[in-house]
Amino acid sequence: MTDWLSPLALPTVVVLGCAVALWSDRTRARKLARKWGVPEPSADQVDEVLHYRRLRLAGYPLIFVVAAVCCRLLLPPNPEHADETGQGSYLALVAMFFFGAVIAELLAIARIRKSQPMRLHLAEIAPRWGVGFCGALVPATFALGLIDLQAQPHITPNMLLLAEQNKQHTGTPIAVPFVGTALVALLVMFVLWSARTRSFSADAELDRALRNRSARVVLGLGIGMQVSFLGLVWWRMDFLSRFATGADLSGAQPAEVVLENWARGMVDLVQPWLLLVVTGGMFGWLLVANPGKAWRTHRTR
Repeated sequence: MTDWLSPLALPTVVVLGCAVALWSDRTRARKLARKWGVPEPSADQVDEVLHYRRLRLAGYPLIFVVAAVCCRLLLPPNPEHADETGQGSYLALVAMFFFGAVIAELLAIARIRKSQPMRLHLAEIAPRWGVGFCGALVPATFALGLIDLQAQPHITPNMLLLAEQNKQHTGTPIAVPFVGTALVALLVMFVLWSARTRSFSADAELDRALRNRSARVVLGLGIGMQVSFLGLVWWRMDFLSRFATGADLSGAQPAEVVLENWARGMVDLVQPWLLLVVTGGMFGWLLVANPGKAWRTHRTR
């Protein structure tokens, strides 16, 4: 157990240390309020922001549980069989921080409805392009996974043995990105719905700022996680293109050559688009999770 938890021990300790340091930091709470549209927060507003922030920080210890699950799913059971590229460790770290942050956002959701909560339109709390991009990633992940699964019946035990000898990680079961995609979509939709319909504060100005922050942060995290899942579903075609003709001791058979060419053609077709989407997603989630300049200007007028 310690073998697959040890790579994440240091990042988790760092996150917990930051949570402790920020627990009573009123200066940063004031900066957060200003960043999200409250130009001159009062002492009461700072107190509310600090309470909101503490609810989020309280979720960080759950990262240990998330890290354990992610490591079990994404890392090979035996360390010497790990991919030399470290892809499994990277994906485990990404999933750890994204899921930990989303759990924290869920804990910060207002639990009690006001008598007359201020309802907002979705466009008021999140950019349309971000919602559309996140929504498009969901069917794209399932579609890409189904295409990649076409290679699964052709992956033989000899190919897996050859990959093991070359210390190549064979990827995750398709259930991991599929279930993860469905879970992330539900979490993002729930937080967006809550930000639209439930009030965080009786102070209208602060309420709008905090709801906007929660919506944009979770939407950005959703995009980041979906990009990670998109990368997880695509490995079988690439695997087949590399090992289809090397696993047979008697030499490459004509059928294996056909399989290799077919898989390589699929990889050449999909890989550039996948790289483009992943690159766009990694930049896009940062843009979504931060307040736009135009929005801040509008709020401070």
